This record gives sequence, C-alpha cells and structure tokens, in this order.
Amino acid sequence: MVLYGYAKEITVILMDFMHYRKFRHNWILTGILLFCCSLINAQPNTSVEIPKQEKYQNRVLASEKTGNKKFTIPKRLYNNTVSHYNYYFNANSKLNDIISTAKLQHKENYRELLPFYNYSLNETSKGQIDSIIYKCTAGILLHDLRSDWVDQFYLLMGNAYLHRKDFDSATYVFNYINYAFANKEDGYDIPIGSNVSSKGGSFSVSTDEKRNFWKKISSPAPARNESFLMQARNFIEQEKLDDAESLLQILAADRFFLKD
Repeated sequence: MVLYGYAKEITVILMDFMHYRKFRHNWILTGILLFCCSLINAQPNTSVEIPKQEKYQNRVLASEKTGNKKFTIPKRLYNNTVSHYNYYFNANSKLNDIISTAKLQHKENYRELLPFYNYSLNETSKGQIDSIIYKCTAGILLHDLRSDWVDQFYLLMGNAYLHRKDFDSATYVFNYINYAFANKEDGYDIPIGSNVSSKGGSFSVSTDEKRNFWKKISSPAPARNESFLMQARNFIEQEKLDDAESLLQILAADRFFLKD
C-alpha cells in the first residue's frame, strides 16, 4: 500500500532513519516477557509498497522482507523493542508535548459554548507534527510488519494528522486500520452483517480485545476499536455530524464493543 501519497515524506524518513537503530530498554525484562509469549499472532494483511529514489532501488527494507523468514523469538524481540521504545514512544511523547503546549495557550470564553477539549487544533497544528508522522512511518517501514506495534503506528499517525487538521489523511489512515486489521477468514474479509461476522448470536463490527495473560503484558491492545472513536472525532472536527452520529450509534449498538 502506498502511504497516501506522501512519497516525499517517506523518502526523507528513509534517509534520516536508515542508520538510526539505537536501544534504550531493559533487554532482560523484555526478553523474559516476549519469550513467554512467543506464540502471539502477527499483525495480518499488512503490506507496504513505496516508490523509491534511484539510489534506493537496490535496497530492500525490512518491511519488504516480511514473510521471507520465520518470525523467531529473537526477531520478535528485536522488532517489538525497537518499534516500541525507539519509534512509538518518542513519537507519542512528541504528540503529548504538542497537546500540553496547546493547553497552556487555551483560554475559555464563558460567553460561548465551552469546547469538549481544553485545547484547540489551531494550536496543535502549529507544532512539529511532521516529525511524528516521519517517526511512525519509519517504525513501519524499517521493521518486520509482523511486529505487534504496526497497528499502533497507524493509529498514532492518524491521530497526528487529526491534530495537524489534515482531516482527509486522517480519514484514510483510520479507514485503513478498519480494513487491514479487521477479522479475516482464511485471509479474506468477513462481510459486515453476514452470519460469519456474528458473535454469540449478535452481529459485531468491533475487534475482540480479550487476550491471555502473556499477551496483555507483552503487547498493546488492538488499535482498531480506538480508531473508530478517533474517526468519530475526526468527523466532528469537520462538522460532519451525521457521519459521526452514524458511527457512534453503530458502536453503541455493538454489545461486544468495550464499554470503557
């Protein structure tokens, strides 16, 4: 998949991050946790197809080599650790810093209806959102796509676009999460409303987040359910209230969608 036309951004990422593979993590603890959960399912139906500059034509990225070899315990350990602590953590911290700065600039006007969020996207869009998108894209492209953090990168990327007021790009990212990380049957999509999509006698669009103990302590929860809520906010920010209401009503009627 082409990351929504941002070929220039991707090229910059490859140049800046190809040699950036530092480690800042307690390897012993991570090794113990990931060894115990070596049977965690890889992230399905994720692929990356990117245009390369001529100088990179003969270079194969880690994401392009996904599936060529078994995803062994050491390989999972490496990809999860670097993806989480070198890329996701830094990108997420950057977005939180931008939001915190925007909150400091926020002043409530009690003559008007108070906003739900105590900060403005007009302020967050002034921040260095590009660096967050670069980091998320690098985290996807430079590592095996079977990492447990791929969907989290897309979720953070969509959130970054939202806070940059790039609503169309945010919509594309959230839609991709909905499609790529939905439940599949033998690799094929399960039509919404079909008997196959029924769980416990009720139709559901949500992702089951029930996981065993080892998965809970070693990998993040699936990002797809949260992406629905972010998509609803994305619609609201664009004043597409009918779209937001329709999505929220579907989620409210889904008895398997987590109440929290």
